[in-house]
Amino acid sequence: MDKKRLLGKRTLKKIIEKDGSIAVLLEDSLSEKLIEESPENELYALQIAMFLKATKFGEVLQDRKSYEMLGAAGYQAILVRAMKETGFSYETVKSLGEDLVSALGYEKGKWSFPELADSEKLPFVKEENGVLRPDQGSVRGKEAYNCAVKWLQTDDKLRITNMNVALAPTMSNAAVWARRYLERAAGDGCLEACRLLGLCCYYGVGKAKNDQEAFSYLIQADGYTRGNYLAETRKVLLELLERQKKEKRDRLGVIFLMAGVALAVFLCGIIFEAVHPEVFLAAAVINLAAGLYGLIVRKSNEKKRNIFACTSLAIWCLLLLQICW
Repeated sequence: MDKKRLLGKRTLKKIIEKDGSIAVLLEDSLSEKLIEESPENELYALQIAMFLKATKFGEVLQDRKSYEMLGAAGYQAILVRAMKETGFSYETVKSLGEDLVSALGYEKGKWSFPELADSEKLPFVKEENGVLRPDQGSVRGKEAYNCAVKWLQTDDKLRITNMNVALAPTMSNAAVWARRYLERAAGDGCLEACRLLGLCCYYGVGKAKNDQEAFSYLIQADGYTRGNYLAETRKVLLELLERQKKEKRDRLGVIFLMAGVALAVFLCGIIFEAVHPEVFLAAAVINLAAGLYGLIVRKSNEKKRNIFACTSLAIWCLLLLQICW
């Protein structure tokens, strides 16, 4: 543990003991109090403030029983949400969560549920090449479903939401189990089941093989949540639609441009009766093919795109030399 984090952790515990109330975690002035105790706590205070604001974890910690009932999945959900909202790494948000729990004297990681086998106690997210992705090995569908039913029978909406978020990226059979529960649920339970199913579909976007599959997941998510619960889903859906329209316009524009260039070169070859007009035609066709192939591999790395751009430029230079000669 680095010195600054250790100092911040000690200061946090000191402030809670000094204030005599856990409610200090809900105050906007918490970061100011940390900095007042020591100016070196500036970064730590900012991190704690952002973590609490993003997750509402301070509300959960107000009651020891609520914290213990949160469960491993609920706690992981808080960490996932913190990463998404703050941009902090998994290790950072995990450390902040542990510091808050430790400062209150709560036992770390003693959860009522879900009851997972040791082989299933894996992180809900993992980092691949700097990108956070769902870890598919964490919770299996049936256990997740049973756990969700147990949570949906409680009245704590915060825990329900946390559970939904935690389960969504990790359940291989989540949609099947959620639909079955939805068929039997009523009232608020039905709404929560819709949310759970919507989130399952929403996180399916991250596993989609292409835009079309992602688009399908987003429509499902938006439908199950009735367009109210996941505002971000609607936003992503609209962005995806707009991007697809733009890509289509760009493709058509480039295709017509290249076709026009080929035709212009061919006509120039005929009008000026160059040495070999068929050379112009061949060059134009090659130029068109290079441009179209460049579109096909537009999702490839920058190096490939540069190669095709240089090829097209070289052909134009040859054509100009032919005309000038």
